[in-house]
Amino acid sequence: MPRAKRRLGQHFLSDPGILRRIVDALDPDPDDVVLEIGPGRGSLTAVLVERGADLTAIERDPELVPSLEGRFPTVEIVQGDALAVDWSL
Repeated sequence: MPRAKRRLGQHFLSDPGILRRIVDALDPDPDDVVLEIGPGRGSLTAVLVERGADLTAIERDPELVPSLEGRFPTVEIVQGDALAVDWSL
């Protein structure tokens, strides 16, 4: 399992109770599009997918992207820095 990289500010969530509370608070509907910034190892991603979220995830660390793509084929995984994305429509 990859270790958190301090230079990227990584902190991986792993507590199942906290993950479920986050998703419960979000309460995504299948029609909602959810953007996850920094999915890391995919702990929160897994709970969001389980709840049927239409999910796009932006991951800065290129070492984590292949694993995310393999685990979550229905999620659009974007490798890049969310701070550098052009959010204009």
